[in-house]
Amino acid sequence: MNGVLIAIPTFRRPHLLGALLDGLAKQSLPDGLALSALVLDNDAAGSARNVVRDRACAFPFPLSYRCVKVPGLSAVRNAALEAASGSEFLAMIDDDEVPEPRWLAELVRVQRATGADAVVGPVPPRLSLGMPRWLHGLGGAHFERARDGQRISEGWSGNCLVRMQTLKRLALRFDPALNFSGGEDQMFFRSLSSCGGVIVYARDAIAWEDVPPERRSLQFVLSRSFRRGTTLSICDRRLKGTAGALVLRAAKGAAHLVIGVAKAVTLGMLQGPDGIVGGSLQAVRGAGMLAGLAGAHPQAYRRE
Repeated sequence: MNGVLIAIPTFRRPHLLGALLDGLAKQSLPDGLALSALVLDNDAAGSARNVVRDRACAFPFPLSYRCVKVPGLSAVRNAALEAASGSEFLAMIDDDEVPEPRWLAELVRVQRATGADAVVGPVPPRLSLGMPRWLHGLGGAHFERARDGQRISEGWSGNCLVRMQTLKRLALRFDPALNFSGGEDQMFFRSLSSCGGVIVYARDAIAWEDVPPERRSLQFVLSRSFRRGTTLSICDRRLKGTAGALVLRAAKGAAHLVIGVAKAVTLGMLQGPDGIVGGSLQAVRGAGMLAGLAGAHPQAYRRE
C-alpha cells in the first residue's frame, strides 16, 4: 500500500485539534507507507491555521493546512475526497478524537488482510468518573461484538480508511442535502455498501472521542438519537425508495418506540435513571425513524 492521505476536518476546536495532531505524531507506522496529513479548516476565519503551523516543521510526516470556506459537514468531507484524488487511500479522523499509537497501522493491516474497499475502527467515548453514570452506557461509533476483519454494512467517517479508486469508480460523494443535519457519513457508507463495496471492521484501530460538557446533557444525547433515526429513514428513502422498504422502516420505528417506552418504564423501576435513559434513547430513535419517513430533517449543524 502506498499513498495514504490522512484528512482531518475541523471547525473552531483548536485545543482538541492540537491533541489529535499530537496523537498522530506518535503513530507506529508500517514500513514503506507514503503518508501525509491535511487539516481541512471549515472556519473561514482560519482558526486552525496556527495550530498546524506550530507543529508542521517537527511533524514526522508532511502536514499541511487548507481552509474550506464553504460551510457544512458534507462540504468539508468532499474537500477531503478532492484532496485525496491522487492518493491510493484516504484516512479520515475527526478533530475531537485522539488515536491510539497503532490506529493507522491497524486500519492498514486489516485492509491488506481483507482487500476491503473501506475499513472503519471503533470510536469509544473518553469518559471520566465524574460524569453522570448513564453516560458510561452510551457507546460511540463501534460494534462491540464485531470480530476483527468482519464485514459490516455501514461505517462512519470519524475513523476510516477508504480506497480512492473504488470511490472514483462509483462516483461516491457526501450528500450535500445532509450538509447541516449530520448523518452524511452514514449515507455515504450505506451507499458504498449498496453498490457492492466491501466495508470491514478493524477492532483495534481505536480513536478515542472527547465528550465536551455540551454533549454530556440528556437533551443532547436524546436529540442525537432522534437525528440518527431520521437519517436511517432518509437513507431508506434515497437508497431504496420502494414501498416495501419504507413500510419495513415504519414497522421498525414503531417497534423501537413501543419497546423503548416499555424499557424506560420497566428498567426505570429496577435501575433508576440509567434504565430510563437507555429505554428513552431507543424510543426516541424509533420516533426519529417515523418522523424521517414523514419528511422531518433536523438541521442540527446549521450556522447563522
